[in-house]
Amino acid sequence: MKCVRRGAFPNLASRFLLVLMLGLSFVSAQASVSTQTLSQSVNPARAWQDFYQSYWDANRQYFFAYSDHIGRNGTGPKAGTYADFWWEAQLWDLTMDAVQSGIADKAMIDSIFEGFNRENPDWYNDFNDDLGWWALAATRAYKITEKPVYLERAKSLFDDIWTYWDETYGGGVWWRRRGERQKNVATNAPLVATAVRLFQVTGEQKYLDDAKKIWAWLETSLFAFPRVYDNIVGANELRRWDFSYNYGNAIVAALAMYEVEHDPSYLEKAKLAADWVMTNLTNNGVLLSEGTGDGGGFKGVFVRRLHDLAVVTNEDRYWRALQANAISAWNARRSDGLTGDEWQSQSPPERPLEALTVSSAVAVILNAKPPFESFAAGNGIYEAENSERGGVESSATAPGFTARGYVNHFFKTDQGVTFHVATAQAATYSVTLRYSAGGGNVSRLLQINNGSPTKIDLPATNSWLEWQEVNFKLDLPQGFSSITVFFKAGSKGYLNLDHLRLKELP
Repeated sequence: MKCVRRGAFPNLASRFLLVLMLGLSFVSAQASVSTQTLSQSVNPARAWQDFYQSYWDANRQYFFAYSDHIGRNGTGPKAGTYADFWWEAQLWDLTMDAVQSGIADKAMIDSIFEGFNRENPDWYNDFNDDLGWWALAATRAYKITEKPVYLERAKSLFDDIWTYWDETYGGGVWWRRRGERQKNVATNAPLVATAVRLFQVTGEQKYLDDAKKIWAWLETSLFAFPRVYDNIVGANELRRWDFSYNYGNAIVAALAMYEVEHDPSYLEKAKLAADWVMTNLTNNGVLLSEGTGDGGGFKGVFVRRLHDLAVVTNEDRYWRALQANAISAWNARRSDGLTGDEWQSQSPPERPLEALTVSSAVAVILNAKPPFESFAAGNGIYEAENSERGGVESSATAPGFTARGYVNHFFKTDQGVTFHVATAQAATYSVTLRYSAGGGNVSRLLQINNGSPTKIDLPATNSWLEWQEVNFKLDLPQGFSSITVFFKAGSKGYLNLDHLRLKELP
């Protein structure tokens, strides 16, 4: 994987930054936000078919990188016209989701592999995690097809990657073969599952020993359940970045170890990782955008592993989580049937969408269990730190906040937070803002979609360690809406904003 996104919280401020660079006001930026009524019930076969028709090139046996089939100087074949090395591995996994759902022809597994093998006959890549995605997916392809070519490819890839294990940082496989030297979850956790799969098929003890060795290193370096950290770099620097796919990789590793060790502690660790994501990397129970590019595929990795966990445990909360996200991703589809990175607002109709980003939405739809409702209510809580932020920062220093933090340094013109919400029907809703205002009384403007902004007052709290709530009523349409709290001329005061809570009034 070539792009590593940095920061403790997802960077969702791009729209705000673009507005400021263009010299437009914060309010006028909201004119681009639109609502969408709820569509018919989720249709997995339709979701797969729309994806397949938009991205698959049958002649080249390869997925296009973008929905408009135009290359953008990427690293995939034909100057990025086709999917990048690890993107194609994820799309191969997605195809196997469709095959095992009874939607896609099993022959597609062979076709994708043949096309990739033709473009990459030496199977070389500087990034060990890129190779690792293919190794793990190859074990799955072997299980589905029983064709030896996939087992041999998985073995050769694993054995090659394993040569990059050493005792720096106490163990682990290096992320890259050249360039930046780090050891991360994305490289090592999937290798645990690959090694277990190879042991189960071949009976070779070496693979089980390697799986145990990697797991033991991860537990002492990057796993601190329920937290899963991203990487170690430099002089033993631990980067505590929160990405959903790292948690998904921890889940698949833990489930693999549970299969062979039969120790329930592995299963509990997988559940801790899943629960942390669904509590902290969601709004109203729906997974956050983690951007496009490589980040567009992170949710796809996570939901596939959440499905695996649901199958093993058969716990209703995991099936419900998958259902809620599938419904939201389905409702966010645009007219060509594709959904972008944000599952709680309508996907932009004019922008070419990347195959990897769209694949995450298709993955959750394929991995959820029917029957589907037209709307998933969720808990109605939208965290400020998880929402679209403009010019404000996130923190977790003042205790008493919900989820993983709150928004602070919110006191200047053109700063704001946009909450992307979903409502089952047009109605009057109770809106609660949870906040702290230790510096005195606060006022802000509030705007719904393209409507006129109105002033809201937030009385002072006794200190920055005290949280309180202010309530008001809003009329909202059915479907997706945006609620923006922002600072303009006439606004006053410093504000820490924790979350917005939405509830339909009787």
